[in-house]
Amino acid sequence: MRKFAFVIVLTLALLLSGCEKYREVENHAYVIMLGVDLAEDDQIQISALIPKIAEDSGSESGESSNSNHQVYAAAGANFDAALNRLRWVVPRQVDLSQVKVIMLSERLARSGLFMPVAYAMMETYHLYTAARLVICEGKAQTFIESENETLGTRIATDLDAMFEDYTSQALIPDGQFADVFYMSASIYSDPIAIYSPSSETAAASVIMPQSADQPGDTQPQKNRFLGACVFRNGTMRGVLTAEDTLYCKLLRGKSQSFQMESDLETLYLAMSTAPSIRVDSQSDPVRISVDMCLSLQTKSECANTNQIAQMLRERILATIDRCKRMGVEPFRFADVAAGGFATIGEWLDYDWHSHFSDSEVDLRIQIIDEAA
Repeated sequence: MRKFAFVIVLTLALLLSGCEKYREVENHAYVIMLGVDLAEDDQIQISALIPKIAEDSGSESGESSNSNHQVYAAAGANFDAALNRLRWVVPRQVDLSQVKVIMLSERLARSGLFMPVAYAMMETYHLYTAARLVICEGKAQTFIESENETLGTRIATDLDAMFEDYTSQALIPDGQFADVFYMSASIYSDPIAIYSPSSETAAASVIMPQSADQPGDTQPQKNRFLGACVFRNGTMRGVLTAEDTLYCKLLRGKSQSFQMESDLETLYLAMSTAPSIRVDSQSDPVRISVDMCLSLQTKSECANTNQIAQMLRERILATIDRCKRMGVEPFRFADVAAGGFATIGEWLDYDWHSHFSDSEVDLRIQIIDEAA
């Protein structure tokens, strides 16, 4: 009898424990996207996209809403003050463990306040772990409030799938917030972050297939994330197109498959091995030698590997020249060049960026036709 009573008590305890965990989840407001803007009065404004739960209803101060999620916003003199005010505004416990995207406005990224905000984020529990950093051309709050095309709490799944797809197509870099932070604080090459242009500059179209109920049609579609932006000393210096981003990733040694448009057809290429990079910092100007090997995966009767290599070489050199004019070096050349200096002090006195701007780049590309 006692054993039976013990089993009943244990079962009730487990059930009550399960209910308590369920109530604990209900009491949390899981932030999926966190936006940071520089307000007109130079205050830091934070916006948080939080999926709704069944009991959510009505409206709170500082909140905008649609049928699937809510966006809360609050401002303060700095990031910590704004986050504390956000905790007051949100009617449940703010939980940052599920943040997928940290969105900063371009105005903030160019203001020189990125590093103070980034340091505060790095010290915020759970915030820095796996979130991607995105810089948007307009206001971060406006971008987040427009996220009404995704389905409720599955917005996180939608974002993960979209970022993986864009990364595989080389449209965006694949770094996370922590990567950009640490590279911004380093003394070597400059970091790149995902860029989100305005809907006007990222306009595209999607063809809707014909069905029994609806005729085929072409409708406008915006690419929310396209290309990258480059930081130097914690300040955004410029924007790379999707094509520039691809070449930057190739020079960084990222294993990447991509397509390339020629005069006659679309070609598919892939990196065979990481590029070999040598930097002669004693020459004047500095000489950077890069050997790159790619494989042509397109079966074609008219593809000429020498012509393809020359075309690709010209495009990559154009991207390098564009970065020189911006005063940035996101290709990891500095990581190689610094190996030729005995101390960090000597490296800092060398002033890599000024030497890189005047450098000569010798780029040799070999393309192996695997489809032949």
